[in-house]
Amino acid sequence: VYERFNEIDFSYEFPDCWYQEYESGTADISFEDSGDNPSLLHDWGGLGRMVFWNSHDYPNGAQTRLVSKAMNTVGNPEMELNFNWYHWSAGGELFYTTEGVELQYSTDGSTWTSFDTIRNYNSVDGWDFKQIDLPPDFGEQPSVQLGFLFTSNNGFNCYMDDVVIKPKSTCTVPYDIEIQYLDTSRVDLSWLSSLTGANYEYELRTEG
Repeated sequence: VYERFNEIDFSYEFPDCWYQEYESGTADISFEDSGDNPSLLHDWGGLGRMVFWNSHDYPNGAQTRLVSKAMNTVGNPEMELNFNWYHWSAGGELFYTTEGVELQYSTDGSTWTSFDTIRNYNSVDGWDFKQIDLPPDFGEQPSVQLGFLFTSNNGFNCYMDDVVIKPKSTCTVPYDIEIQYLDTSRVDLSWLSSLTGANYEYELRTEG
């Protein structure tokens, strides 16, 4: 699943096969191209919309779940989740402690199992890339869904973008990647790796 939320025309239009569930209250998730509290001029990539949860105004304790499309993971025992989350430092570490998103999964669309929590607060403001191993029971399923349970603590708004759910890579990921040269027809890259190899694979995308 690769969901960038960029094909949405209206704030309350959900991507195909995605939907929301009210857990506590009736607070809606929307998809915006900017926001405030904290102020964001654009989504993570600057290309479209992002998930927006108005926890600044919603009642304390309000909870709504964003549910992904169902996926078949048979043949893939190990899965991972990638997404971008906007953290804020306002209020400090001791306030708004329940505000953020709880990561969950379900194999029947009704019973949800939580496996991780992303809190809104961080000492550094800005977008942060999350790479999370999904639980073993997420793999090898004929039908499984991912849930993002947003919770308000009347603090600051929640922003999320570019959700990717995919089989976990068995390749060694390079680090310290740098662009050495770039023009309209050529790019030279350098990187470091913990392994020595004679061949490398790379992937080109227009976004993400």
